[in-house]
Amino acid sequence: MHPVRRLILFAKAPVPGAVKSRLCPPLRPEDAARLAAAFLLDEAAAFGSLPGVELSVAFTPPESAGCFRRVLGESSGVPLRPQARGDLGERLALAFAVGSQDGASVVIAGSDAPDLPSARIGAAFAALESDDVDVVLGPAVDGGYYLVGARRLYGCLFDRIPWSTGDVLQETLQRAASASLKLHLLPLWEDVDRPADLERLRERLTGSDLCTAPVTTRVLAEISW
Repeated sequence: MHPVRRLILFAKAPVPGAVKSRLCPPLRPEDAARLAAAFLLDEAAAFGSLPGVELSVAFTPPESAGCFRRVLGESSGVPLRPQARGDLGERLALAFAVGSQDGASVVIAGSDAPDLPSARIGAAFAALESDDVDVVLGPAVDGGYYLVGARRLYGCLFDRIPWSTGDVLQETLQRAASASLKLHLLPLWEDVDRPADLERLRERLTGSDLCTAPVTTRVLAEISW
């Protein structure tokens, strides 16, 4: 029997003025929202095709289910679940608690890295299925992480973390060490939060012969900034 692999994408509703605000300026709020939707579509398409992976989207705010159905398409088949109330740590903790109840390996990724290689997701699950790993982290360039995975909830990793700072990863590593958790680190990747990040994303997409992040590539070509 194959182990259950459960991938949860955390996403914020792509509403102008409420998402990707650090890209404005130079982007208009409407274009930033279009990009946020494109990021989610590209990740859902890439990761949803991974064999043996159960993909769902955990969204915020809780009343935005209709917005996500429109973005993903009524026929997409991707389950949508509202995130819990509270700070990011509380929302992540509940997602792990619920997602791992049946013994599944759970990986949670953000929707800010549209060209994240699918192989990173596979590598995260493979690591979790080893007896030598309790927690998987994907370090981000900005000092946070783009992915976290475990087979059960380790609440110490999410309680009173300085979210949205450059200290998130280091604090999480220290918490894991203090709890004697066996940790596996994936290669570094970059979330797209600021204009410089967006420019590097465009360079990666235009400089590649591979058809990665096609929706994001199209939207980037259509907006001006």
